Amino acid sequence: MKKFRLSSDDNILFLQDINKNKDKYTSIFENPYLAIYKKAHDRFGAKVHLNLFYEFIPNSRDFSGEREYFNLSMMTDKFRDEFRANSDWLKLAFHANAEYPDKPYKDATPEKIREDYTNVCREIERFAGAECISNTTTVHWGEATKEGVRELRRLGLRSLTGYFRTNKDGDPIVSYYFGADKLDLVADRDYWYDAETDMNFVQIDLVLNEKTYEHNMDALGNIINDPLRGGFVSLMIHEQYFHSDYRRHLPDFEARVLDACKMMKENGYVGIHLKDLVQ
Repeated sequence: MKKFRLSSDDNILFLQDINKNKDKYTSIFENPYLAIYKKAHDRFGAKVHLNLFYEFIPNSRDFSGEREYFNLSMMTDKFRDEFRANSDWLKLAFHANAEYPDKPYKDATPEKIREDYTNVCREIERFAGAECISNTTTVHWGEATKEGVRELRRLGLRSLTGYFRTNKDGDPIVSYYFGADKLDLVADRDYWYDAETDMNFVQIDLVLNEKTYEHNMDALGNIINDPLRGGFVSLMIHEQYFHSDYRRHLPDFEARVLDACKMMKENGYVGIHLKDLVQ
């Protein structure tokens, strides 16, 4: 059976909106961003994984509108039961403390990673329930030392996702501690296990906010038909591209997500969480 996964990085603003409208909303899915993923699940069987920041620090570099500071400790627990009721398909996980600085864990100590991970997961458990916490994530920028990855494993994470490719200068990107000389090991694999850190690494096949809608749909078709990559397909997007005041806002954000999931279903794929794929 062919399988697919849908994840999103850099999430926090949807929680700020739910918290702001806690006296108005009767459901978390009244939030328009989260509503997209509910459609992806209901219509196409997607299982959705959202990686969270602990805090949002407003800045004019990324957002043109006026936004307020927010962190997860401010999030209402009013909807905890609803999060728990949907935890079979909707998972939340640690991503980083915040958007900046870039590559926060590239050289970070295990103690720093533990602190940030603990802060995020403590609040997820409080407002959404432990059932919603996933044992996988994409660390912000996909950079961490071996010691950092070992700490994440001790904290209970079982798999990390990334790009595992090089940029135009030949340097690895979103590849954790793997050097360019190791990336050939994963070029044609969906996932692999590294005994040094006791961690599974899973390749993200397509980032839906990159390039054009048309390019992505063509690329997804090619992935589906690739005998080496088509058995399991991992799709990813970033939350900020949904918001109209973001400097790189994508008006077709919803179509990018739903049409990709539709293609998955039409080609015989079923949605899974990574815990269903790797042990």
